[in-house]
Amino acid sequence: MSAPTAFVTGADRGLGRALVQQLAAQGWRVFAGTFSPDTDYADCGEAVTAVPLDVRSLASVKAAVAATAAHTTSLDLLLNNAGIHLDDQDQVLDDVDLEDGTIQAQFETNTLGPLRCIQQFLPLLRAGETKRIINISSEAGSIGQSWRVGALGYCMSKAALNMQGTILVNHLGREGFRIAHIHPGWLVSKIGGPHADITADVAARGVLEWGLQDHPTDRLTYVDYQGKPQLF
Repeated sequence: MSAPTAFVTGADRGLGRALVQQLAAQGWRVFAGTFSPDTDYADCGEAVTAVPLDVRSLASVKAAVAATAAHTTSLDLLLNNAGIHLDDQDQVLDDVDLEDGTIQAQFETNTLGPLRCIQQFLPLLRAGETKRIINISSEAGSIGQSWRVGALGYCMSKAALNMQGTILVNHLGREGFRIAHIHPGWLVSKIGGPHADITADVAARGVLEWGLQDHPTDRLTYVDYQGKPQLF
């Protein structure tokens, strides 16, 4: 049997890199969407192919699809990990500059980035055996357990991603697609900072353990990296 195939966005460092390494170690053929041109996966051998990708650009996403299609006729998994957090966590509405592009940039990456990738990779995913999509979401996108007073752009972009997931389940679930949104926890990363709770390796292990399960095709699965259900 041939190895299952996956495309991972935001694979340069942190959680994305850990996801690529762990998928490769589990026998997957992985295409790593990288923003930095000098990202190296030599330690993973021939199981990983780096593919240039800027999820903010439709042209870049289309080029990544073409580069992937040169190696495989199908994908079993699209894992949308690319994300940014540009807000000041404690900056309340009174002080937010709605014209500086900070909120808009987070929507472009965190919400529209996954949508661009799903749309353009859909032919390869439809040809795959398992038809899985995993989006890295966040508890910050939960309306049911919202507690922050700031970080408007990040929270709203992740909440919109969750709504996107429910709509795509309604559409793609009829074709047998399984879509899971995973909150990876507070991890040591560029976004989480150096004092977070867990490492990228621990988060990646949980994301794959729960994200690759046979979830129902008729509803969006939204859990954290330990499998705990999250409130929409």
